[in-house]
Amino acid sequence: MHRVIAIKDEIYVAHLLTSEEKYQRDLKRYNIHPELGDKVVYQHLNRPEFIVGGHKLRFQIRTRPWMLRIMRRAKFLRRLLPLWHVEEKRFRDWYFLLVDQFNASDETTYAQWLILLRLPEEAKGYREIRYPKMKECQERGNAILAEINEQMKQAVFANS
Repeated sequence: MHRVIAIKDEIYVAHLLTSEEKYQRDLKRYNIHPELGDKVVYQHLNRPEFIVGGHKLRFQIRTRPWMLRIMRRAKFLRRLLPLWHVEEKRFRDWYFLLVDQFNASDETTYAQWLILLRLPEEAKGYREIRYPKMKECQERGNAILAEINEQMKQAVFANS
């Protein structure tokens, strides 16, 4: 569920790249000792995408930590740009509808529900990779949901 809810927009990515936990983890991971004069210079290659007035604006930029610290405070952009990450929002809403329909009491369809609810695990990667995977997950999920509904109808018909 986390993969669906946590939409990694540019603000969240900026937060992840500049968090104090990340810096401490990097010092440990790369065996850096600032007290001995070691230092790390961060420079990130980002590809932000914004939808402004129905037009996609995507570019490549080398960001410094100070730029990312400004961006992580720009949460107002989420309201200002409602079409921003709309594909992820639709995927999230579709998944929430599935979760609302989930019925754990039916043992015959439980295994199918597990497969269905785990589908978002496959939708990962950068935009160009993730968006087709999300579409594929939705198609597979809708097919599995149709099978579940058919089995439920047959079970109700058999019990009548």
